[in-house]
Amino acid sequence: MADSLQTMRQRAQTVWDAYWKGPGPRAAINFDTNGWAQGAPAVQRALEQELKRRGIQAPVVRVGGLGLCYLEPLVYLANGSQPFVVYGPVRPEDVPALVESHLAKGQPVREKALGTLGEGSLPGLPSIWEHPFLKPQVRLATRNFGVSDPESLDHYLARGGFAGLERALTMAPKAVIDTVGAAGLRGRGGAAFSTAQKWHFCANAKATPKYVVCNAEEGDSGSFMDRALIESDPFQLMESLVIAGYAMGCAAAYVSIRSLFELALRRARVAVAQMVERGLLGKSILGSSFSFEIIVQESGESYVAGEETALLAELEGDRAQPRARPPFPAQEGLWRRPTNVNNVKTLSYVPAILAQGPEAFTKVGTEKSKGTALVTLSGDVNRTGLVEVPMGYKVRDLVYEVGGGLLAGRQPKVLQMGGPLGGFLPGTMLDNGLDFESLQGTGGTLGSGGIVVAGDRRCVVDLMRCIIGFTQKESCGKCVPCRVGQTQLLEVYNRIASGRARPYELETIQQLCGTMAPGSLCGHGQLTPNPINATIRHFKAEYDAHIHDKQCPTGVCAMRPD
Repeated sequence: MADSLQTMRQRAQTVWDAYWKGPGPRAAINFDTNGWAQGAPAVQRALEQELKRRGIQAPVVRVGGLGLCYLEPLVYLANGSQPFVVYGPVRPEDVPALVESHLAKGQPVREKALGTLGEGSLPGLPSIWEHPFLKPQVRLATRNFGVSDPESLDHYLARGGFAGLERALTMAPKAVIDTVGAAGLRGRGGAAFSTAQKWHFCANAKATPKYVVCNAEEGDSGSFMDRALIESDPFQLMESLVIAGYAMGCAAAYVSIRSLFELALRRARVAVAQMVERGLLGKSILGSSFSFEIIVQESGESYVAGEETALLAELEGDRAQPRARPPFPAQEGLWRRPTNVNNVKTLSYVPAILAQGPEAFTKVGTEKSKGTALVTLSGDVNRTGLVEVPMGYKVRDLVYEVGGGLLAGRQPKVLQMGGPLGGFLPGTMLDNGLDFESLQGTGGTLGSGGIVVAGDRRCVVDLMRCIIGFTQKESCGKCVPCRVGQTQLLEVYNRIASGRARPYELETIQQLCGTMAPGSLCGHGQLTPNPINATIRHFKAEYDAHIHDKQCPTGVCAMRPD
């Protein structure tokens, strides 16, 4: 018989206190894909070897990322009940000096320290949350990032995990959906549709069984929020899926994760296995009459699989190609059964909304856009990483306050926002807010949340050529307007960027966009014109220089007319 949630929490608190309060020396390393790519495994090996060599008994705990991607890998060291000191970036050759000074002698290495993490303070060291990248942030979906072990159910429980599910199981399913609705939660995948309304559609469908599908097919360039949410807090996602399944009367959930995301796949599966073992998944969850299972599905590398009907086709074993709608997934989805599809970001807010009430969500953000904007910041800025700020936060503050401004000698020219199918916000319009309403009509869009900053040394025509190269390659080819239109657009941009443009290229682009937008089967072809139109609107002079003068103002394009 599974333990009660109260018993599990008591055990979890013991594990948590040992991690945070000692006794003895303690060590941790942030371990997500970004840290992995920058050498975290080698740093961990060096740390474990140095601890062993010195006879220091301190297991190295792997925690999720703090979002400070440009400073990874991060290493946390602490003695006894003192707070951790966060060091970064740490290389294997830095480890012996850090261990000797901090753990052996009790003297933090201040020149390498970023701040303290945990209760208490150390003289001369600020809290890590005072770091300029982290200080403006409001952490709702990312509250456990860099704080807990993503593969420890005890850590998640000690941080208040499953309080949302516990409350949901005491409510009628419709009341759960109404609570999500009262929070004003809207989809974070780009469409910004009401999450509660989407859940109601599936809940009201008559056919059974019903399914929840989590779309983790994150393929946008410059976007890695979904992957990070799974890698750094997989239990939060799994809890949200159980809540969603209960609210809509679903039998199971499928989490579709790209095969490329090895760490996310592993941690999602570890989370599911631990929840099954503790009675938080499976039959009669927490002693209730509700039974539910979660299947983690490894998918291919198709960008179009991010479209919900293409994702359902892929889960069924077919090619990832979109289907005509209606019927919509809520009526006829996975295996022709009622299905709700949400992405990782949207779902990750649900446990806190249920546990703390909708007010905890609605007090953050703007009047119409509630909660936080979860974005990734990259490109020509000094500080890159994952950011969670209140909806309505100014784009300028994101670039300069959080991102530390542009690289030396550069001015903001344009921001690519919302992925390849999103938009372009010119550098002269940075005073707009990061929310669903403020960016309308600017050429920018919050979209999926990826924000790539381009300085004034970048060529807009070249940026669009690269984007069209991506969208052309990723077209599934099912419908002619997208398949042929993408190829012809790429040919046009290749001509413009090489000095071979014909005088009427802009008219050709506009004709192609005018065919693709209404004629394509899914958003891949329908939305491709968005960034094109935004760049022509704001940077027509740069297009004209390429087309008519056969010159690239930034010198990026190799202009070689025939």
